[in-house]
Amino acid sequence: MKSTMIASTGQAPFRPTLLRALRLAMRDLWDHLGFVISFSLLHSLLIPLLLSVPLSLTKLIHLPPKPGYLLLTLLALPIFPPLFAGYCFVAYRICLGRSVSWVYLLQGFRQHYWAAVRLGLFQLVITFGLLANLLFYTYWHHPFGSLFSLFWAYILLCWSLLLLYQYPLLVLQENGVFDEESRRARRGALAAIRRSFFLTLGNPLYTVGLLCITALLVLLCFLTGIAWILLYPALPLQLVTRATCLLLARYDLVPPPPKDAPVADTPWHVETKSE
Repeated sequence: MKSTMIASTGQAPFRPTLLRALRLAMRDLWDHLGFVISFSLLHSLLIPLLLSVPLSLTKLIHLPPKPGYLLLTLLALPIFPPLFAGYCFVAYRICLGRSVSWVYLLQGFRQHYWAAVRLGLFQLVITFGLLANLLFYTYWHHPFGSLFSLFWAYILLCWSLLLLYQYPLLVLQENGVFDEESRRARRGALAAIRRSFFLTLGNPLYTVGLLCITALLVLLCFLTGIAWILLYPALPLQLVTRATCLLLARYDLVPPPPKDAPVADTPWHVETKSE
């Protein structure tokens, strides 16, 4: 991994803030609103298409509900994680100030496909395992049942913090952000999970605040309905990618965003030819 020490050049080290991450993410969405809406519409169209498969099989061959849920999971796993990774690749290009289009979304989808599928599988297994333990101890009639349920709720919260960084880190590591001159950094889903752990451990308050803001934005999108169709999941993915890039800029792994400077207006004047 590249050095996290910042050279003493007399300049203050870059300090990321949640307010700056939110402001830049909102500006990114506004600057690329057409792409954001089209990507979110694609996501919204894929959900009913996938849901129609197990529902149709349930009616045709009388498929029980539990195998139908398993089939839905198997259909969603090869699609949504690579799609999220593809958008994070586009969001990373936005953070670098580069041009974006559907070509780059398809490039990110294809480039990170298998790593994103494995990451999605790990996330699914770990999340369902933690939820199963939480529900088991919640309804376990034992004097220590409440204590164990609180423990698993805390573990689930910690895992939720790690989830914020995993897709952006997957994209960043696959594009050589953590490579050194003489050594190639580890790739893959497990490397992204490991890096998300260390990034969360080093910035706990920042990560907790990012989780609260992301959850609030997702809740607002869900409650309004139209925002869920037009802005989800592009809005949370853009926010967490921008927040991740700001954190890595603190360690001098990615360039920090340029400072905002007011654009000077050229005064209007009429030139007259002297006689």
